[in-house]
Formats: sequence, structure tokens, C-alpha cells
Amino acid sequence: MNVLLTGSQGFIGQNLLEHWARHKPDLKVFTMDIAQGADFQIDMRNPFDRLVDVDVDVIVHLAAQSGVRDSNVRVSSDNPGIMRNILDWASTNK
Repeated sequence: MNVLLTGSQGFIGQNLLEHWARHKPDLKVFTMDIAQGADFQIDMRNPFDRLVDVDVDVIVHLAAQSGVRDSNVRVSSDNPGIMRNILDWASTNK
């Protein structure tokens, strides 16, 4: 099974990757994050449908703007936008 994991460089994403490595070694995981170290280093606030060409069965979406102290307005606009871009990508890459 092929999995796309967004937010792979965050706390939960890294722990999930370690868990899968130990307990699900048959998974093929493609990672996506704005931070270095991911298979696809992408700012998911921007559309990326032409930048990522992989065949996945499942998307685990953990990416989010998390600095709620900085700006609630930014968080409330960035996170839905990231989700919309993930869904747009998924709908064009069935």
C-alpha cells in the first residue's frame, strides 16, 4: 500500500513514521512537508497538483499551521487552504 503523509516533519508525523517503520514495514510512504527532510518539500498553502506525481492509496493529512499565538486569522485561513489543496490534488490523482 502506498501512503502520502503530509506534515511528516512535525512531532506527530515523525512518530507515526517511526511506528510504521517498526510495525508496517510493507508500507511505501511518501512524505510531504514544508520543512527539509521530506520526499516533497512543498508549501502546501499553494496549489501543488503538478509538483507531486505519485500513486497513493491513502492520504494521512497532518500538515497544519500550528502557531496559534501568532495569528488566529492566518491559522484560520491557511489550514482550510492546505486541506483544499490536498483534496484538489487527490481528486486529480485518483
